[in-house]
Amino acid sequence: MIHDTFEEEIVDAELVEGEGEALAVVQEPAPRIVVDQHTILHPGQALPTAADGPLYIELDLRISPETSALLKRSAPIETGPMKAFRAWCAEQRDEQDG
Repeated sequence: MIHDTFEEEIVDAELVEGEGEALAVVQEPAPRIVVDQHTILHPGQALPTAADGPLYIELDLRISPETSALLKRSAPIETGPMKAFRAWCAEQRDEQDG
């Protein structure tokens, strides 16, 4: 039976005989849900996933050899906020003594 109402579509294909099985459809797994004890969800907010977070590359985590040497030579107690706090404490003592 011939129907003139159907449009014809040309499909370029090749029949392959032989061994093997048909390829399975590969579905990507859903992004991993990322929550911890500090996660708070507001009404209507979806669970955060790994796809929502920042993506880092190795370059983001590397430091220069100069910075590495500085970090190795310094004690954590004597740098950053702790150093500023110790200096402030010394100033307070000097003002009280003086």
